[in-house]
Amino acid sequence: MRVAVPSGYEQSQVKYPLLIVLDAEFEFDDIERVVDFLARNGEIPPCVVAGIENTNRERDMTPQGMRIPGIEAGGDRFLDFIDRELLPRLAADWRITNLRVMIGHSHGGLIAGYAIADRPTLLSAAVVLDTPAWLDDGWITRRVAERATAEGSVPIRVVVGEALHEWGDASWNALVPAAPAGSILHRFKVEDESHQSMYFIGAYRGLKLLFQSFSDAKPARSTLASIDSLSSTLSATYGGELPVPTRTYELAVQDCLLESRAADASAILMRWEAEYGRTSIPAQLFQDLRETEAAGPLDETVDSLTHGPRPSVEAIAPYLGRWEGTAQAEGGAPNRVAIEIRLDHDRVVGHIEHVRPDRSILQRDLVVIRIKDEALELGFMNGMHPRGVMLTSFRPSRAGDFGELTGQQKMAGVRFTHPEGAAMPPVTMNIKRVDTAGE
Repeated sequence: MRVAVPSGYEQSQVKYPLLIVLDAEFEFDDIERVVDFLARNGEIPPCVVAGIENTNRERDMTPQGMRIPGIEAGGDRFLDFIDRELLPRLAADWRITNLRVMIGHSHGGLIAGYAIADRPTLLSAAVVLDTPAWLDDGWITRRVAERATAEGSVPIRVVVGEALHEWGDASWNALVPAAPAGSILHRFKVEDESHQSMYFIGAYRGLKLLFQSFSDAKPARSTLASIDSLSSTLSATYGGELPVPTRTYELAVQDCLLESRAADASAILMRWEAEYGRTSIPAQLFQDLRETEAAGPLDETVDSLTHGPRPSVEAIAPYLGRWEGTAQAEGGAPNRVAIEIRLDHDRVVGHIEHVRPDRSILQRDLVVIRIKDEALELGFMNGMHPRGVMLTSFRPSRAGDFGELTGQQKMAGVRFTHPEGAAMPPVTMNIKRVDTAGE
């Protein structure tokens, strides 16, 4: 057996998900590199990687009940070994959670799929790469489908990568709608690679697809309560405990500091240090915290802006409808924009559309709609870090004419200084109402 631990494991106190790698004598080094790269970039959670080397590959990786001429099926004994000997040993020697993923290539995919089908408590998920699923008239595909349709079945999580061998369209198309709610099922093709060479790419894409919900997830707010809520949701999604990664803590602290929420930043830093050690925290964050405490609170934060009251129906009436026009950065070409403001059961709602150079449309909800100092203020989240509100204060282009508005955009809700020489040029928006239908 070979074991690799995540960067910073020795300094941390948390437990990590376990990735079980079959054919470790061939595949372990590649998987170790893939996992390290994906974890460092936030695509998958950091994992303890345990590799099992073969003693009798065909016997151990052939499921019981599957008929392959000339091969003794010893899959149940192999899974018993993992369940009764390997996992207890790993749990005694390494800090691991109950979230367990197996990755198997070729014949290894048969036993990984069999474990998902016959031992739902053994694994949380499996990545199955270029597996000869057609063997014994598609025995493994039928077995997984039977598990999916069994009464009281729990979610199944399987990612299938194909190069030479396929799962089969009919089998897969029957499996997906039959799977229990909460299942994770992905299937992809690796082009221009052989059965052997597809492994590295397949493992990369397979793990990334499996943990897509993890990589896309962000806490609703940069607070410990919101971070813990997200962690609980993701743990339920993947069927096992997921620790909060340091990257989540770091981004949350940065958001708190930008919003001058020093107390929240301090609480997150304390948790981060307790779980991963002080050396895992960039020293600059402690300096930034001291400066934020000295600077005091902002007049408006992202939270206060996005949770502020909306205008009354009477106050917003002159602005209801669809508006179209341009947004132009100083020195740049104008881009088309459209804004819609309407009523939803007496609540004012809206969205803004940006037409990109390739003519695709990026739509964002308006998180700020208010009237302040006789101006209409509209804001949307900037969609990147730093997490701020792009706020535009609109006034009539001509006095008393509410059909044409102009305003300048700014980032609000955060205390953010652009790096020297990289200041964001001012953006002016000019819009004209084209539809007055407000409801």
